[in-house]
Order: sequence, then structure tokens, then C-alpha cells
Amino acid sequence: MQELKVERCIVSFSDIQGRLRSFVVSGDLIEDLVTSGIDVDGSSVGMTDIERSDIVLKGDESTFRLINLDGRKMGFIMAEIADQPDLDPRYTLRRNLNEIAKVDLKFMVGAEVEFFLLRGDKPADESIYFDSVDEMMSARLMLSEELERMGLKIELMHHEVAPGQNEINFRFDEAVRTADNILIYKMAVKKAARTMGLRATFMPKPFEGVNGSGMHIHMSLFSGSRNLFYHDSDISDYAKWFIGGLLAHAKGLSFFASPTVNSYKRIVPGFEAPVYISWGYKNRSALVRIPSYNGQGSCRIEYRAPDPTSNPYLLFSTVLAAGLDGIRRRIDPGEPRGDNLYHSRDTDTLPGSLEEAMKYAMEDDVLIEAVGRRLFSRYVELKKAEIMESRRHVSEWERRFYIDF
Repeated sequence: MQELKVERCIVSFSDIQGRLRSFVVSGDLIEDLVTSGIDVDGSSVGMTDIERSDIVLKGDESTFRLINLDGRKMGFIMAEIADQPDLDPRYTLRRNLNEIAKVDLKFMVGAEVEFFLLRGDKPADESIYFDSVDEMMSARLMLSEELERMGLKIELMHHEVAPGQNEINFRFDEAVRTADNILIYKMAVKKAARTMGLRATFMPKPFEGVNGSGMHIHMSLFSGSRNLFYHDSDISDYAKWFIGGLLAHAKGLSFFASPTVNSYKRIVPGFEAPVYISWGYKNRSALVRIPSYNGQGSCRIEYRAPDPTSNPYLLFSTVLAAGLDGIRRRIDPGEPRGDNLYHSRDTDTLPGSLEEAMKYAMEDDVLIEAVGRRLFSRYVELKKAEIMESRRHVSEWERRFYIDF
């Protein structure tokens, strides 16, 4: 920072629910931040109780990057809770990755993060999927430029199915860096949208009758330079067992993949969101699918349940734990499904509510251990409060349906 004459740095960290929290420090505090850490209030962001509110945040210097914020050159760094790491989602994922690194394994993840652009409270356009006369093309180009200034490598962008819905894809990476990039992506998209007089939302289902926004994740497991999911003629046994673990833990995983009350308005038949616990090749109606691939570099498993409100650190930790449990126990995922599962009546389904998903997660020791019992308990407290708050409110549908019942 001194060499580049950068005077200030944005320090960011993930709260338990996966929202990026930030503050700005002057350059003369950077050394303290990356060595001993800086005290901040953790209770106001739901990390700690008010009577024990202070937490020590320590910057991860490997995440430092230069950014351009409104024409001003600044630093940016991700931080973790140094004095209570068992409450930190990012540390939790690093802990899980460090465990598999001991046996020379590396977890690689890519994410497709969908969002809506709004004018006021309505979709900003009426374009369709892959529209060639797309009203939001120039907006996505500006958003992509902002993301690139934040250090993300943009690979593909397009209009999604619903009016106002968009997708900008960035390059896959090792799991912690991808999780960092998801939070940075959401922050940058919201900020850039405001400068264009628009509003970006990552709400899973903001509008009835159209597709909701997902965050499909693509995963591969490497040993050295070898992709363990790849085999010459088909996906490997490791891949099938990993899928078996995802299916076996699917109901509990929903608590982390679909973590809001609104998430379950997205997971209904007919809108390209997964409902049935199943897997298949290229089958977009399945919960887990194997996309087309060409060689081991692109061989991967796609898990289609997550939405953008999930905490990526907790999501990746639990998905990895479920998949490794499948490998450890050699869980057979069953036969791949090639039919349209939205017409199925004989396949088990994902939970229909956040409360139901929480019940399954609380019975799943594999997922609880992946998150850590203290962090899991805190996460449950926050979600119980969210469920109770949602019950207090009367929706427009309830008024329409019941007022003259």
C-alpha cells in the first residue's frame, strides 16, 4: 500500500448468514490488521451476544487486492475472527479444506449466481433467455467491468429466463477463493446497479409465476493434478459415491443451500428449480447432474439446489462433508434419471420449508460436524428467529385468498 500510495483499505468478513460486512481502515492500521488483528463489535452483526460483543478480526493477506472504488484506488482484504474462529464461516471452510489437504485432496468449485435487476420494485426489462435484442446487455457489460475491477475473471454473461433476470459467470477456483468471490460479486453487482439507477436483488423468488434465482455450484475433487471424478469412459466411482453422499444428505443440506423462508417459494415444480432427490446426466430437472464435459479438466458434478442467499462458506463445507461421507461409505446413488422429473410422482422430494430443512439438519451429525457445533447452534438460532418473524406478517396472497373465505 505504501509503494502504491494507497491510503485506505476495505476490510470485509462474512457474517453467519453469509452477508458481506465491511469497514475501512487507514493504511497505518494494515500491519496491525494482518498481525495481531483489530477489535470490532460482533453482537451488532449477529456473531456474538451483546454481553460478550467484541471480536478480533485478522486480515488474510493472501486475499489482498487493489480495487477502483468510484475512481478512487483502494485496498481490499478479507478477514476472519481470530479470537473465536469456531464462530467464523470462512475459517470453518478453511479448516475443512486443510483436513482434506492432509491426504492431498483439493476441492474446486464454480458458481452460477443469478440475480434480478429492478427499476423500483419491478423487473428492469421484458427480455427472454439468451435474448438477442437484450435491453440489459449494456448494463451487464458495466456490471462485468466492475467485477473485473474487483479482481474476478468474467467468463460468460447472458439474460436469464425471467424478465429482469441475469447471470454473469466468473472462473471457478479453489473453494475458499470461490466463496470469497461470491460475496465480492454480490457486493459489486449491487453497487454498480445503483450507479445505473437500478436495483439488484439476489432474493431467490422475488416474483410469482416466473423462475427464481439459483446459485448452481459445480464441483470437482482433485488429487494433485488428477480430477478424481473423471474416468475415460464415464464419471468415476468416486464421483458416483460423492453423488450418493449428496443425495443421502440432501434434506439436511437444504438448510444451508436454501436458507431463507423465501427459498422454498423457488423450489416448486415447473420453474427449473430442483424438487426431487435424484441425479442424471445433463438432466436439468434433477437435483444433481453431470453436465457435458470434454476431458478431466471440465468433468464435474453440478448441485442445483443452492440459491444466492446461502452462505457459500457453510454451503461448501457441508456439501464437501456430504460428498466425502458418500465416498467413505461408498454410497450408491442409484440409477441416473433420464426422464423429466417434474412429471414424477414416485421420487422423494426436498423439504418444503425452512423449518422442515432445519429439522433434518439438526439430525445430521455429518453436517453439524462440518460446520462445528457452536457455529451450527448460532446459525439455528438466527434461522428460528427468521421463521418466527415470517409468521408475524400477512401476505398479499393471504388477504386475497382468505378475506372473504
